[in-house]
Amino acid sequence: MNGYFHLFSCCIPVKGAKKAVICDLQRNIIQPIPLFLYDMLVSEDVGNAQFIEDVAYKYGERDKQLIQEYITYLYHNQFGYTTEKPTSAIHINLSEYQDSRSITNAIVDFDLNSKHTLNQIVPQLDEFYCEALEIRYYFPVSFLKIKKDLAPIARSTIKSLEILVELHEDCTLSNILKVNKIYPALKKITITSAQENIVYNHDDLSIIYTTDKIADERCCGVTNEFYCIAETKLFIESVHYNSCLNKKISVDKSGLIKNCPSMKDSFGSISTTKLKDALAKDGFRKVWKINKDQIEVCSDCELRYVCQDCRAYIEDKTNIFSKPIKCNYDPYQ
Repeated sequence: MNGYFHLFSCCIPVKGAKKAVICDLQRNIIQPIPLFLYDMLVSEDVGNAQFIEDVAYKYGERDKQLIQEYITYLYHNQFGYTTEKPTSAIHINLSEYQDSRSITNAIVDFDLNSKHTLNQIVPQLDEFYCEALEIRYYFPVSFLKIKKDLAPIARSTIKSLEILVELHEDCTLSNILKVNKIYPALKKITITSAQENIVYNHDDLSIIYTTDKIADERCCGVTNEFYCIAETKLFIESVHYNSCLNKKISVDKSGLIKNCPSMKDSFGSISTTKLKDALAKDGFRKVWKINKDQIEVCSDCELRYVCQDCRAYIEDKTNIFSKPIKCNYDPYQ
C-alpha cells in the first residue's frame, strides 16, 4: 500500500484505558485496535514512507512491520482510503446532537394487575412525535389480545415497536407474522419462558424465543460488549447524553410515569397525570445529560459511545455516576 492513509469519516477511533476501537458507523462494525495505533491514526499523514520510517526509528523494525500490516488490513477491509499527497481528513461533526422532539422513545410495562392501556398512552406519545416504543408483558398474552392492544399504534407516530411477552400457547411464528403484517412497525418480539432458545429473522423483524423467565422490570439494565451498536445518530447522542435515558419516558406496570420502569423516582400516575405534565416536572430531565464520559469506569472504556447505560442498577446507589452493576466488561484488562 502506497500513499497517505486516512480513515473514512464514518470510521471513528475511540480510546480506552487498555484498548481502542474503530467504530464504523455506516456498517455497524466495531474493530479493536491497539492503543499505539490509535495514537497514530488520530494524527495526520499516516502510512506514507516518511511516517513508516519515523515509526521504525521510534519503535524499531518489528513494530514498523506490525503497523504496516495493521494499516494494510484497515485499507483492504474498507476502513479508510489513501491519497497521493497530504490532505486533511474529513470528519463527522460530533460536537452537536440535534433532535427537536422532547421525547423520542418510550417503554410501557404491564402485569396482570395493570389498569392502564395503550389507548390512553399512545395518543399522548403522538403529541411528542415519539417514534420508538417498547411494550413489555410480564405474563402470557394471547395474540388476539396483542392485536387488540396494538390498535392505536396503526395510526400513530410509532415507527419502531418492540414487544416482550411471556410464552402463550398461540405464540406461533404464523401468528407473529400475522401481527407484523397488520403492524409493520413491529421490529422485534421476544418470547420469554420458552422451551428452547431460538432466533428467527423475517425481513426486518427479529423473533426471539428465550428460556429466560422475565417476571418484572428487574430484567432491565444488562449491558456488555454484545449489546453494542455502532450507528451515527446513536453515537453522536452518546457523546453528549445518556445512551439509555435521553428523551425517554416510561409507564411502569403500576401506571407510574418514570424515566425508566426500573428507576425509583416517579412523576405521577398515568391515570391522573398527562405525560407532557410529567415531563415538565422538576427533575425529570436530570438524568438525560449523564453521559459515559462522566460515569466511573465507563469513562475509561473504549466502547463507551456504542453501548447502553443503566442508571437504575448501579454499584453505588448513593452515587448517580457509579458504574452500571450489570455490566461485566472490564476496560482495564
